[in-house]
This record gives sequence, C-alpha cells and structure tokens, in this order.
Amino acid sequence: MMLKQWLPAFLFVCLSPIAIAQPAIAQKSNTAIVSTFIPIPDSLQSFVDAAVHKCNNKLDSVKANCILDEGYTYNSLHYMKAVCLGEKGYLIAQQINNKTLMGKALMLLGYAHFWKSNYDQALSYYLSALTIYQQQKDKKSEAYALKDIGILYDKNGRRKDAKGYYIASMNIFKKLNDEVGIADLDAEIGTSYEYDNDAKEALKYYYQSYFLNKKLNSDMGSSYSSDYIAAVYSGWGQYDSALYYEKISLDLRIKLKDEHTISIGLNNMGEIYFAKKDFKIALDYFKRSTVLSKKSGFVDLEQYSYDYIAKCYGELGDYKNAFEFQNLHNRIKDSIFNTSRSKQLIELQTKYETEKKDNQIKTLQSQTEINNLLIKEQNLNVEKRNYLLIALALLLLMLITGTYFWINKQKLKNQLAKEKAIKETEENERLRIAKDIHDDLGSGLSKINFLSEIIYSKSELLPEIRHSSESVKETAKKMIENMRDLIWALNPDNTTLPNLVARMREYTTDYLEDFPIELTYSFPDTIPNRPINKEYHRELFMIVKESLNNISKHSKATKVLFGISITNSHFSYTIRDNGIGFSEKTVKKGNGLRNMNSRINALGGEFEVSSQPNEFTVINVTVPLQKIIET
Repeated sequence: MMLKQWLPAFLFVCLSPIAIAQPAIAQKSNTAIVSTFIPIPDSLQSFVDAAVHKCNNKLDSVKANCILDEGYTYNSLHYMKAVCLGEKGYLIAQQINNKTLMGKALMLLGYAHFWKSNYDQALSYYLSALTIYQQQKDKKSEAYALKDIGILYDKNGRRKDAKGYYIASMNIFKKLNDEVGIADLDAEIGTSYEYDNDAKEALKYYYQSYFLNKKLNSDMGSSYSSDYIAAVYSGWGQYDSALYYEKISLDLRIKLKDEHTISIGLNNMGEIYFAKKDFKIALDYFKRSTVLSKKSGFVDLEQYSYDYIAKCYGELGDYKNAFEFQNLHNRIKDSIFNTSRSKQLIELQTKYETEKKDNQIKTLQSQTEINNLLIKEQNLNVEKRNYLLIALALLLLMLITGTYFWINKQKLKNQLAKEKAIKETEENERLRIAKDIHDDLGSGLSKINFLSEIIYSKSELLPEIRHSSESVKETAKKMIENMRDLIWALNPDNTTLPNLVARMREYTTDYLEDFPIELTYSFPDTIPNRPINKEYHRELFMIVKESLNNISKHSKATKVLFGISITNSHFSYTIRDNGIGFSEKTVKKGNGLRNMNSRINALGGEFEVSSQPNEFTVINVTVPLQKIIET
C-alpha cells in the first residue's frame, strides 16, 4: 500500500467513537477551556521561556502570534512543545481579548492533540475555535475549522457527519472564491470516498484538486493531489498511470527541495515498480528513499523501505542481501519500539511529577501504571522474540522454495535446449531433402519438359503424338510448379506470415500476366513477422491457385481484386472477379468448390462463395490467426 499515511494531510489512525455532544463543547467558557490545560513540565519550562523571550519586545498581539507560529512548527513533531506554546499563546490572547488569536491557539491545540491521537480533546478545541470564528464572522477561518472537524469525523467512520461539515466548508470557500481552500477540501472529500471503497468517486475529486492546484501554480498542492491519484491507479493495478502521476508528484517535491516528502515519493515509486514485478528498478527507488529518510531522521519510512529492499532482493534471488536488509529493518523497528516506549515512560514521568503536586494517591496510581507498562513491555519482548523466530523460519522456507524453483528452471531450460536442437536437426533435414528434390527430380522434370517441346515441334504431321507430347509438356510444367511450391514450403525461413502473403502476391501476378485481366491488390501495410504452420501455409496457398485457375478457365473476367486482411484474431483473404459468374445450383454441384470448402473446414476456418450470373464471383476465406501461427 502506498504511503498516504505519512503525507501531512493524511497522518490519521482509526479513532475510537467520540462520545462528545457538539453543542456542549461549542459553548465552553474560557474558564472551562483553561481548566483543560496541561501544566508545563519542568523539563520543558526552559524551552517555553526561550520561545517567549524570542518573541519579547513586541506588542502583546504580535507576541502571542509569534508564540503560536512557533508552536505550529511543532504540531506534528513534538506534542508537548506544541501544546505548551498553544496554551501560552491562548493565555496571552485571552488577556488582551483578541478573539482571532484565541481561535488560532485553539486550532493549534486541536492539531497537537489530533496528532497525538487524543481525538475527543482535539474535537473539543476545534469546536471551541469554530464558535469564536462564527461569532467574529471570520468566514475563511470558519471554513478551515469546519473542514478539520469533517476530517476528524471522517477518520472515525462517521461519514454522514463528516460530509455535513465538508459541505458547509465548501459552501463558504465557494462564496469566498477561495480556490486554495476548495482544492484542499476536494482532496479530503476524495479521501473520504476512498475510505468508503469508492475509488472511482475519489479519483474524480482528486483530479479536481489536482487541476485546481495546477491553475493556482501550487506545487505542493499539486504534488499531494497527483500522489493520491497515483495511489488510486496503483490500487486498480493500472501501474503505468500510477507511475505517470507519482512521477509528477516526485518532480514537484524535488523542485520544492522538500527532502521529507521526496523520500516518501521515492518510496511510492518503488512500491509501484514492486507491484509491477520490476524489482531492479523498485530496488533503486527504495535505496534512494532510505538515503533521504535517514538524512532527515524519518526513521519510520527508513525501516519501511528496508523491508521492501529485503523483499526485492528475495525476488531477485539475492538471499544474502535479503537477509541482511531484513535484519536491518528489524533492528530499526526494534529501536523505534524502544524509543516509543522511552517517550511513553517520559510522558508518564511528567504526569507523575505534575500529579505529585496535587496528592500522594495519584502518585501511587501513576507508579502502578508504570509497573503495568513494564510488565506489558516484557510481554512484548517475548512476542518480539517469537516474531523473529517466525521470520527466520519463513526465510528458511523462502531459501528452500527458491532452490526448488531454480532446479526446476534448470530442468526446463535443458529440455527446451534439447527440443531446440531436435527442431534445428529437422529443419536441416528438410532443407537437405528440398535440395535433393531440386537437384534430382527438378532436373529430370525439366528434361522431360524440354524433350516434350522438341517432340511437339517435330510432330506437326502426327496429331496424336503432338497432342500427347503437349499433355506431357503441361503435366511436366505443373509438376515443376508444384515441386517449386513444395521446396519453397520446406524452407523454414519461408513459412512466415509475411512470406505467405508475398508468395500469394508473386504467384497471382505471374499467373495472370499472360491473360487480359486487370489485377488490383488490397494488402495491409504492416504484417506481423510470425512463423506459420506448414500445412496451413500449403492449404491456404492451394486455395489461391485453384481460385485463379477457375478465373482463367471459366470466368471470362477482365478485372480481379485480391484483398488480404489481418486482425488480432483472424487471417482472411478475398478474391473477386467481374466475370460471368454462376448460379447457386452450379455452386452446390461443383467439385472444385466443395474441395476448397473441405480444405478450409479441416483447418477450422470458414469458406464462403457468392456469385451473380454475368456480374461477379467472390471467394472469402477466413481462418483463426492463432491456428496458423506456429508455436
């Protein structure tokens, strides 16, 4: 799955149901809001003091705004820092009764709690900020607050509530003609449809967001929209389209020099190529991703990419590197787990210090929680060991499976080589036979033909001998002609689809050259160079010969059209003349036509003949292309 969960607008996890009544939250007083604030831990007091000092010597409103801007830089990176600065900015804004800055502070607190997965607390702050914006009639800020509330409900699976907020937000953005807000909201609505497994509708909104961001020259917005489009196409298995839009996203991020999102884009490209089973290219993208994620400290992505690198090496049969990168993935994953556990312990210690100031009972309760967490950590270590054993077993199974398939592949390779040698031997034998026929039988027939011509020329006074010699001469000519066709067909270089078409054209031209008939061709410009079955080659060619023989002897035609059509599924040709034609009864009784029909039916094709007396005769032959192609 492509890494949408690491994109700034989509770092959400499954929410527990939020059982908070919206009106009660929206009507919270300033006192009630302040009562929810977390006391500044001793470990962060110096950080807050430094931030406040940085914004000193300014008007209170500017000072509050400065502190809040500093807090927004931490909202997804450091929960407690963002919360402390948000609370400090709110208190200053409250002292000067600056509603706009109070709303800004509440939104910062909402974002910080959202990233920390404190969703009910985040909703509380969002709704309080929304109330302020509505009272101040700050429509733009109100629209963004409505959008963020919709996102929160969306991730909780409450689609109906989410869509209500999205609609309200979109109405305001449209009234304000705020195209930036519209583009941003289109992307969120698309994600909502994607959660409902309606990828087609999601793609429509992603495209709307993408084209609007392009219109606004918003490289960052365009990069995210094209990334979401790529994710949909990848989910559908349309990997070329997915690569096209992911490449657009990656190029924009490179242009913006945002190494954090570039590393995500490189990883996404790798995942698409991995799905396409182009493991070498996938491996290159994953390696490039790890370089940037390691440089920027994006440890989650780094270990995720190492996992795919191990999979690529496994698919490429390089099990040594696969094992090394899988171990590297596991080590980083373990370090992330330990870091996460350390952060949890620090946060518990912070709560412990704060609650210690209130009463000893809460301190004991906190200690109990810490002990429980340590027990859970021990259990997790046991599970981690079990997972490692399972991973080693799977790796061993992969090695055994890989060896098994390699051995089978070698057997198949040897078998194919043997079959190829047999086929080459057969082809060489055919060529030798064709040469012998040409040298021996051909010379004999040519001599018979020559002698019969001499007898014919010297027997003017002997009609019976002259007639017999003429028959001998014609028979010899036909045998020479048939022998040439046989020799031509025995040569494997000639039994291809282009050569069949060329032979038909050459023979037709030579045959009708001595007759007062205008010949027209309709052949395809390009013919696939595919080998064909010799039997099919001979039968198809014989139909042409028989048809031309009938035209020259019986049709009294002055024009002939020879057309060939080749599609993905069929090979067909048509021979049409403007001769005297024949009746349906004649068609049924004629042995020649029945023989041609039998030939084509035996090949699994269709033979059709139609004629109008004194107007035309048309012969259509159609055979499945797959049947005549030699595999």
